[in-house]
Amino acid sequence: MNKLIPEFTDHKLKIYNYRKLILENYLEIKEISKELIIIDQYYIIGKKLTINLLNQFIIEIYGDIEEIKIK
Repeated sequence: MNKLIPEFTDHKLKIYNYRKLILENYLEIKEISKELIIIDQYYIIGKKLTINLLNQFIIEIYGDIEEIKIK
């Protein structure tokens, strides 16, 4: 869990195309696999998914992104 960001901080999800998205101000990475990445309430579903941590607040996700669910 990212303890530097309070829980009331707004998340920012930027979708660049079906191959790349950026998530800012995340709190917790819950699951990582090639087909599913769960970060906070975001479920990123696709194929060949990879994560690039830019810093402690920003994550880039690459791959064939098929669906994004918010739960």
